[in-house]
Amino acid sequence: AEGRRASEFFGNYEKVWGEAFERVVRTRQPERIEQEFAALDRWFEATAYPDVGDRLVVLFEEITARKHAEAALRED
Repeated sequence: AEGRRASEFFGNYEKVWGEAFERVVRTRQPERIEQEFAALDRWFEATAYPDVGDRLVVLFEEITARKHAEAALRED
C-alpha cells in the first residue's frame, strides 16, 4: 500500500479518515482514531504519525469484536 491512496483500496472511504490524516500531515502531530468503516462493516483503530514531507504512516487494528463486546456490556 506504500505510496498509494486509500481510495485505491477502499473506494469512497469515510470523510473522517481523510480529514484526520490531512490533520496529521498539516499539524505534524500523531493522532489516534477509532471509527467504523462502513464499506467493510468493521471497526478500526488507526494511529497516524507524520512522516517526511506530506507523507504519513498509519497503523490499523481491527477492533470490531471489542466494539461489539462494549455494546453488549452497555445493554446489560
